[in-house]
Amino acid sequence: MVTDSEKIKQFDPDGKWQSFVSSAPAVLVACANPHDTWERYDENDQRWVLDTSAAIENILIAMHALGLGAVWTLSFSKNIVRKVCSIPKHWQIISIVPFGYYDAESDVNKRMRPRRPLEEVAFLNDAETPFS
Repeated sequence: MVTDSEKIKQFDPDGKWQSFVSSAPAVLVACANPHDTWERYDENDQRWVLDTSAAIENILIAMHALGLGAVWTLSFSKNIVRKVCSIPKHWQIISIVPFGYYDAESDVNKRMRPRRPLEEVAFLNDAETPFS
């Protein structure tokens, strides 16, 4: 968890990936140590990515329940985040999640695209039968 605003500003210093990150009051840096999985299974096992991703999703749901806004962010420099946060080389950075309280007047909120209808993204029994 990073709350140091000077460190957060370094995550995207030129605003070329996700400019909103630099204004977040806090950023979760989600990492995994694949060696933990590999010691138990084998080096081809990638479940550490899935496990960490599931944990991120649960964190996002909890944040929303607390009235926080959060964004699962994949466009950023892992090299910069690794350096700024002194993250060991053997840890894999999966994502960053900037979060804070919603600003109802924010331009970002005004530009949010509407969700697609359920029948466009979910299907029942086969890919030709929309779920409704």
